[in-house]
Amino acid sequence: QITAMPMASALSMILRGSNYMFRRIETPEEAWQVFRPISNSFSGDDLPVALRDIAVVAGVTISVDDTVVGRVYTDLRDLPLEVALERVLAGTSYVAKNEGHYYVVGDRKPEGPAFDKVSETRRVRLNYITPTAAKNLLSTAFAPYIQADADPNSHIVMVTAPADLADRLVAELKDMDIRPRHVLLDARIVAME
Repeated sequence: QITAMPMASALSMILRGSNYMFRRIETPEEAWQVFRPISNSFSGDDLPVALRDIAVVAGVTISVDDTVVGRVYTDLRDLPLEVALERVLAGTSYVAKNEGHYYVVGDRKPEGPAFDKVSETRRVRLNYITPTAAKNLLSTAFAPYIQADADPNSHIVMVTAPADLADRLVAELKDMDIRPRHVLLDARIVAME
């Protein structure tokens, strides 16, 4: 019965009466996400308590690092888990990472105890700029996330950061790595005796 209808109509029919919702995901291919919606209102609630409430509603395990503290002021209405976590953690130095069977919430700063769990390492090959020069061109706030080889013949920069920050840093490094302009010199040598 659902083979000759649009995906949105088919999903509406399949999920009717359940506790699940769906949304289209912006990807090159047509993709849809089915999720258990998160709805809650937080008015100064303790951040770890808010994360525990979200975990119960979503039916997932969220492991919260001991350093996670603060208050939450937000209103969540029918959001997927990832969006709800993003909203709750907005304005903090904390980040959530999906580990497959559970989520980890920890500090994105390298000195945080959960940094190894919430970060990933990416290797960037530069063609026209040295790694040290590239690192120096970035804001000093990003210095802890960038490792540049001091060897002037090296072309590799290592970025270790949470996924969203790593994406941004890799993009900025690639934008900096532009071919230098070439100058044409026309030289004439004249000998006079």
